[in-house]
Amino acid sequence: MTKSRMQANWEQASDDLGLELVIPFDLDLGTGVIIHAELLVKNFGGRNGTMIVKKYGAVKNNLEQIQKLGFGFSVLDEPRDPYDRATMIEMLRDWEWTGPRSQAPKWMIPSE
Repeated sequence: MTKSRMQANWEQASDDLGLELVIPFDLDLGTGVIIHAELLVKNFGGRNGTMIVKKYGAVKNNLEQIQKLGFGFSVLDEPRDPYDRATMIEMLRDWEWTGPRSQAPKWMIPSE
């Protein structure tokens, strides 16, 4: 399976920032609905991580169920630019760390 540019950028971010990813990621809602996401970023956003989808339509009818299962989501376009560390860190800080506090990456703490 060929990786998208988005998945490749996130893999680069994973190598650089120590992220835990699942590429691709399917969330079975247990209702016969499966959400197909580009990837899951663990330990950020929801307690079980944040799914990255390209279209809001992939999640819009199941927002409550997604939240109950402990997932967040973000709708992102396919990137036009190469991986940008500062932009990625800013986005991940906005999502907030939800993993074990003792394992939070050092870069999560903004430099003053």
